[in-house]
Amino acid sequence: VALCDEGKDPTAVSGGYSNPVDVAAAFWFGDLADGTSGTAMESSGTMYAWAKRARDNFALALVGESSSGFDANAKILEGLNDLQSMLPLCWPSDGSAAAGDEEPNDKEGDVVLEVRMMVDDVVRYMTVPLVQNLIHYSARVAEIMEEKGESDVTADEIDYVILYGLVTIPPITICDETAYDSLYKDLITNAKADRITTATLYNMLISLHSRLLCLGIECDWIGESNLLSAGIGNSTFPTCQPPSMDFKGYAGSDSSDLLERMKVDLDIRTIGTLIEMEAPTAAYDVYHWGKFSRDKNGLYYALQDTSLIEMHTKNTVGKAFDTYFENENYEDLHEYQALMGLGDFTEATPTQRRIITEASMVLITLHSFALNSMYKAVDDCRAGVAETTWDTAFASLSGWAEESEYADEGFLFMEIARFLCEEADKCNSTTGDSEINRLLLLAIQGGKGDLQISPSATRDCDGAEEKVKEVEKLLQTILVDVTAYFAEQISEDVADMDNLAEGYGIATALVPLMQLVDSTAANVIKRNMGVFGPTMTTEPFADGKEVVFDALKSFVASAMIDCDLLTRAICDGNFAEGPTGVTSPTVPVVGSPTSSPNVPSIGGPTFPTSPTDMEEGTMTSNDMLSCG
Repeated sequence: VALCDEGKDPTAVSGGYSNPVDVAAAFWFGDLADGTSGTAMESSGTMYAWAKRARDNFALALVGESSSGFDANAKILEGLNDLQSMLPLCWPSDGSAAAGDEEPNDKEGDVVLEVRMMVDDVVRYMTVPLVQNLIHYSARVAEIMEEKGESDVTADEIDYVILYGLVTIPPITICDETAYDSLYKDLITNAKADRITTATLYNMLISLHSRLLCLGIECDWIGESNLLSAGIGNSTFPTCQPPSMDFKGYAGSDSSDLLERMKVDLDIRTIGTLIEMEAPTAAYDVYHWGKFSRDKNGLYYALQDTSLIEMHTKNTVGKAFDTYFENENYEDLHEYQALMGLGDFTEATPTQRRIITEASMVLITLHSFALNSMYKAVDDCRAGVAETTWDTAFASLSGWAEESEYADEGFLFMEIARFLCEEADKCNSTTGDSEINRLLLLAIQGGKGDLQISPSATRDCDGAEEKVKEVEKLLQTILVDVTAYFAEQISEDVADMDNLAEGYGIATALVPLMQLVDSTAANVIKRNMGVFGPTMTTEPFADGKEVVFDALKSFVASAMIDCDLLTRAICDGNFAEGPTGVTSPTVPVVGSPTSSPNVPSIGGPTFPTSPTDMEEGTMTSNDMLSCG
């Protein structure tokens, strides 16, 4: 990929050249001829033979045109051949420009993107035998423990479990640290202590199956373990199931595409993890190209493309961000700066930069994008054509991690609402979820119904647009509530810079919306929570929680936000009087604040330098490791 991105013909450079695709093929196939099989092949030490032996331990379902089930070796061979054919296109013979894309949001026909997708696919196929061996050897140890006892488990068998655990599960930490920790305990820790039991194996399979998406592979690719199918004692084990298509009951037009769109949260989580690993170039790589979320043609849904969309004329939220920051590409620019540690974030820690980058992507980029998608769908309705963008709004607000029974908590809008209601013990008694989420789902599902074409009903385009406005108000409610939550956290310890980063990220998303209806309150929030780094010329949170809550209370009244939906005590009385306070109209009382040390990382914002200023050739060892 790097060679293609450079766009220079390496064969024209003196000093020799090793084709990287040839090198990859040599490592995988060794000195064996293409298609070699038989006893010699199966006893060989090549990666090809190793993958074949792993596959033989599993029963593969017949899928599509396959007559024998998924074959990682066949897919790797096909992928390497495709790469070999594509590579010369990276340096045109006529000496024209390099293959890399000129504009971040103009990747159609980009040779670098094609090569990147091919490489990603080959890496996914190479992961399959790792997972198969991890399951096989774990099952083997559990079988011996169950039928014979601990003393009959050999050191080699234990070492295989540890080996395959160490080389297979680390990529999971990129998108779900909790699942990684659970797998590490079940596999590595327990294996070292000779405690791989059937119960341990059961738990491991649950965690592993639920996180195959983090490895980029599918259940059908792995198959069913012959050992587990035969049974171990009286134990039964979970079989791998494809991701659920029941998205909180939301019915989209295309469940598969909806799932792909929802995986945007895995891209954001990956970017944040790489920032914290001090691998900003690798993080930018995922931001620019994408990773998990892909369309039907295999093209990535990249977050940078999302941040650069043109705002719909009726998208007052997106327009508010553009106007306030005086830059239509503000999201892209400030996400880049926070991601790379530039500008106001040169002295920020990796954790603080992660917080700020993630918050910007969730609360500004996906916020604007969701509403834009809905307004585009309404336009299609009025034009008399089938809409194709409404589902994207739900995906951008929910994400995939929130939908997985065994997942780590997600962190998009709907998960923020759920966290706040759980923390304050104010969730809907029937659903166990936030009341705001119930209303969001009703509005989004209702709007979807308004847009449907059916013989028995006329589409209600105006009704769908009203649903967009309902969603817009509910998202502002979440923003106000989470701002108040972090105001409480900051007031308890003003020196906690991570909480200040959280507050800054959230305030940067809220202040432009406050500015539309209550500039005085907006200035209070900006002064107390909307500054970070070198721009922080006064003490952070100088006016105190009471003044901040008064400003939020004023905005709640001005924006006609429903106090009953808030979990924090924003609507209680006047918190402060005097020149720094904001006196607001009387609004309904809601409850009392509670605080918790278990604060979720939501993220936050910045001020920019252009991504085009990024220096080439500055990839660190961590970046290279993370890309792998």
